[in-house]
Amino acid sequence: MPKADSVPEEIVEYREEPGLIEILSAISRMPKARAKKFQTFASLARAAPAGTIVELGTYRGLGAFALWWGSDKYIHRVYTIDDFLKRKGWANEEYVADNLKIARSNLRFLRADVTIRQGDARKMAKKWPDLVSLIVWDLGVMARVVADLYGWRERVLPGGFLAMHDTFDQQLGSRTLEKCLADDGGWIGPQVMPGGVWAWKRKDKV
Repeated sequence: MPKADSVPEEIVEYREEPGLIEILSAISRMPKARAKKFQTFASLARAAPAGTIVELGTYRGLGAFALWWGSDKYIHRVYTIDDFLKRKGWANEEYVADNLKIARSNLRFLRADVTIRQGDARKMAKKWPDLVSLIVWDLGVMARVVADLYGWRERVLPGGFLAMHDTFDQQLGSRTLEKCLADDGGWIGPQVMPGGVWAWKRKDKV
């Protein structure tokens, strides 16, 4: 099976975002690794070509805000998708239905133009109306990653990005993305970015 090309150089330039972290710190604790993750999200959004940015895994809306922060408001639209069902993540964090209300409240407070979609990400991938310039998987439930990304990878436009937050097991994250992309040639990566984020770029021509 064809594999994604190795990374000869950075495919996304990482940038510190002190203003972003100052705002997010007023809402939630911001340990160093978490701050770097959100700054990476902003860097990915800044690098994404014109089009739609989609986050899989809303939680409480802070990742979506980071994507919105880094986006160009004239050429990007930001969506975040979650089923908001009760479950536990890899670090035993609780995902509960009330997170939908919290996410809406946070994004409203932050005045971020982000659209929240509640539902099954895999089903939405099949019906999504356009290609996406950036897809970010940040769900914290490892068993779902391949199934979620398998449908969305086909929605990424040439020059666009696919990223996954993986602070818990870098080798597992690499293998997972490789499995997801192995039978869909035309990807460059992964680039391991600050905050435990893995990023891949779809070639301009596949």
